[in-house]
Amino acid sequence: MGVAMQLQFADRERIARSILVDDKPLHGERIPANCPFHKEGTPGGAFFYYPSKDIGRCHSCGEWTDLVGIFNAVNGRAYDDGQGYLEFVSTYLDDSVHFKPRERKAFVAAEQPKWKPRAYDMPPERWSTKALEFVNECVDALQRNEEQLARLKDWGITPAVAKAAKIGWFSAAGERGEVAYRKVTHWGLPMQRNAKGNERCIRLPKGFVFCGYRFDGSQYRIARMHIRCENAGVDGLPSYLQITGGSSQYYVFGKQDSKIWVIVETVRDAILIWQELGHFGVSVMAIGGASNRPDDGAHKLLLEAELIINAMDADTAGEKNSWKFNADAHGQFAWQVEYPHTVRWPVPKAAGKDAGDLPRSGMNVWDWFCAGLPEEVLRKVEGERDRKLREAAATQPSGKEAA
Repeated sequence: MGVAMQLQFADRERIARSILVDDKPLHGERIPANCPFHKEGTPGGAFFYYPSKDIGRCHSCGEWTDLVGIFNAVNGRAYDDGQGYLEFVSTYLDDSVHFKPRERKAFVAAEQPKWKPRAYDMPPERWSTKALEFVNECVDALQRNEEQLARLKDWGITPAVAKAAKIGWFSAAGERGEVAYRKVTHWGLPMQRNAKGNERCIRLPKGFVFCGYRFDGSQYRIARMHIRCENAGVDGLPSYLQITGGSSQYYVFGKQDSKIWVIVETVRDAILIWQELGHFGVSVMAIGGASNRPDDGAHKLLLEAELIINAMDADTAGEKNSWKFNADAHGQFAWQVEYPHTVRWPVPKAAGKDAGDLPRSGMNVWDWFCAGLPEEVLRKVEGERDRKLREAAATQPSGKEAA
């Protein structure tokens, strides 16, 4: 904290915004902006200024200082330059404030253990085969079920995209308690027995079915499957049940070489964003829960990205797993720390908690997405969108041809 603490909070915020580049609205107690200390590969998302504490810190380069130091850095001086201090005082404070040099402890980053992504094995090939048979049946069932298609439409997902993304509907018709049971060995899993000595079973409850594919070295096959349980809470069923035997790799929708990735929690939200933004070069990952860390395959894709949009839920868990400010957080994963090219951009709380709430709130997914992009990235994405729209218009028959 420096001499700027003699100013009011509002004055410190006003001054900070006048000298920082690409400042954003207050996020909690901090102002996000471009780092004044180093040239960022993807500006924004790593530097914050706290008006209440008069502290600015970059989580990418590690530099920190007060408002005077930021003023000096922006003007090409060392952060503790005395002449810059006097210029700051004469510009923003009255003549009663005098320069008093003070010793400033250098910020030395503590050596931290490095977080490492986990490698997950693919499920047995027979498991993927049985999962594909089940999924295909459920996809066909959904496409014939107008009631469930209408529910998807309410969530913003079209029947065509539901079919392309292999969303299915499992009615569990005739099954006890609307849950089907399949022996683990029938799906290629090792024999397991329950407390009664009977073979354990895979549970397949009534609900929407979602699956994710991964490359096993020779082919793409189903690696993971969830069911959005229609009877969540009954007999301990969660909202989303991961089917036994599948991997815990992230769901990935879109091109593997995409330079822009959006991170959401649920697979349903990922499919909605892929539907709305995939045509414009944007890919999506569904992580399953705020505390689920990237697997090694997802980590490689994210490292090669130019920009990551962290759209995890607008709640405490989403915020907690985005940042790690506490001193004992060394080596703990946090999205904004591990990937400095990440922008935290949840949906507005007025719209809901996650991206799936956008359609019912009346907010356009494209508009929400673009509002979170740095200016130079926005120009690229808008250019790609305009090109795609022109191509689509060129393939449409003219009025005379249509007649």
